[in-house]
Amino acid sequence: MLLNAAGALVAFDGETADLTAAFPAALERAAAAVDTGAAERLLAAWVEVSTALKA
Repeated sequence: MLLNAAGALVAFDGETADLTAAFPAALERAAAAVDTGAAERLLAAWVEVSTALKA
């Protein structure tokens, strides 16, 4: 899961010049988001928005 999240962060940041160089920092960001609960909060917000849009 962290590898996938890190890949998404690299793609989102537009670090296309050297993907392998950008990946370690993105992996640390992804791990920090999980460790701090930020990823869970963001997922909960997306669930709330998608549920509201469905109604």
